[in-house]
Amino acid sequence: MSVRDSIFGAWSKWRELASLQVNHSIPPEKKVIVYCACVRPALLYAAETWALRERLEGLVTSCDHRMLRYM
Repeated sequence: MSVRDSIFGAWSKWRELASLQVNHSIPPEKKVIVYCACVRPALLYAAETWALRERLEGLVTSCDHRMLRYM
């Protein structure tokens, strides 16, 4: 599995939980708990098999930060 596949999978999981993540009545602490439990593992799935370069690390980091900003 490539980095791009993991990013795609993380965005798919994000879309499943989007109504929860952008809901203003839910405290941010609870949103972060759900994010760390559900979305971030999908993003980092098979990460131990990647030959991580600066460019790939930047892709993963920017994806992670983009999702957190949407919350």
